[in-house]
Amino acid sequence: MRGARQVLAFNWPKVLSGVLVAATASVLPVPRALRLPARTGAAAAAWFTVASVAVSWWVYDLSGLYRWTWLRPALPTRVRRHVLVTAGFDEVSPTLPAVLPESAGVVLDVLDPRGPVEASIRRARRRYPARAVPVRPEALPVATGAADLVLAVLAAENARLLERQAEMYDAPDPLWVRWDRACEFLDADLQSGYVRILHEMIAAGWSDAEVASNVREMIGGWFVLLADVARREQARGTDLGPFTPAEVGALMGLPFIGAESLLLLDVPDDVLPSRAALRKVGALLRRITDGDGSGA
Repeated sequence: MRGARQVLAFNWPKVLSGVLVAATASVLPVPRALRLPARTGAAAAAWFTVASVAVSWWVYDLSGLYRWTWLRPALPTRVRRHVLVTAGFDEVSPTLPAVLPESAGVVLDVLDPRGPVEASIRRARRRYPARAVPVRPEALPVATGAADLVLAVLAAENARLLERQAEMYDAPDPLWVRWDRACEFLDADLQSGYVRILHEMIAAGWSDAEVASNVREMIGGWFVLLADVARREQARGTDLGPFTPAEVGALMGLPFIGAESLLLLDVPDDVLPSRAALRKVGALLRRITDGDGSGA
């Protein structure tokens, strides 16, 4: 239960909020007409709270994912030196000696603490002070050929960010507000190093079928999420015109991928104002949904 306990410790405000919402909606007297919606909301809050803890327990404690035994068949015959690249919280290095008993390792942390850092990561770092070496993602202090194995824990970070994005899009705020938050997340993910590593993996996937398969799976999760957002907006009465929800999801996600690649190249704003263009999509969404753009 160590993994599930850590998830609870780092995310206790969200879990507590879910419990309080479920308990309050179940206990407080409400008018008869509102009983069914209140009970439905309470049941949903309870379900998502319990389900999130159960999934964390399965992933971190039962599945064997973080015991790393599945890694052994893919390892070189002998690993004497390894590099572990993390982004914020290192939950991997304590388990690696069992898999790499003869290897000396170094842990590098590409998270920029000066940028936006999620509350759960801040709590994790306070409880377990970082032992990793802080580095810039574009300048890892590892010479070519200096390590037998480099582990970039990208899939776990991708899953965490997908969860963050899903929670944001599930909020009851207008779509333009949620789009603006997605633009804020873009800057945070650029600063953390996640975007750079993802795009380096995309480039590696052009010539490596196995890497390409893994990257397709990670990116596919984002587009499935965005298609679900479009599908919910359509169910609320939004006219998608000639587009299917999956096509709208593609139109939402592809501009971010393109902007990320050019921002990583430091293309200046006077040549291509990527951030401003993305934010003005939010302004356009506000005009469409509010009618006159006043927010009234």
